[in-house]
Amino acid sequence: MMDAPLTVHTLGRFTVLLHGRPLTSLSSRTAEALLIYLMRQTRPLSRQVLADFLWDERATDRAAANLRTLLTMMRKELGEYLIIDRYSVGFNHANDFWLDVAVLERQMTMLTPIIQAATPLTVAQAAALQTAVDLYQGPFLDGFYLSESRGFDEWLSLTQEQLRHQVEMGLRRLVTHFLETDSMRWVARMPPGC
Repeated sequence: MMDAPLTVHTLGRFTVLLHGRPLTSLSSRTAEALLIYLMRQTRPLSRQVLADFLWDERATDRAAANLRTLLTMMRKELGEYLIIDRYSVGFNHANDFWLDVAVLERQMTMLTPIIQAATPLTVAQAAALQTAVDLYQGPFLDGFYLSESRGFDEWLSLTQEQLRHQVEMGLRRLVTHFLETDSMRWVARMPPGC
């Protein structure tokens, strides 16, 4: 699915590609933060909630104006991916896109029973788990910071910790598997930052 029109890498080096080219409309960290945050939500959020979330240091009317400006800019290239009305903003999950962190979470959720099982992994299970942890190329939005948004920074820290924990659990299970099967090839394939 990495050949989707919108491809977003958030694990390790942050990149946003639209039809294979870097997205130019995301000219600020706040625009990038808004896109990622919307992609991670399952439903549209009120404009007021988003404005307060992204600019919690600003007056309400100034934050709302900032959000309007940002949405106007983002709509130019991402219009089909954004659901925007007078009261709310969301990401259109019906359109074709690829988000590495969503793929990682989906795979790790499916693999949770085998990660937690006391029985040895099969070769196929180990391969599936290896494929999942290989997606983790570094912390989620590593080094990302918004100076005017404590809310975003708190959400980011929590998300980073949850992902790190999921990947650590998977890696521990793989290490145990490879030690039990006397295979050390996993060492060269461990994702950075683990």
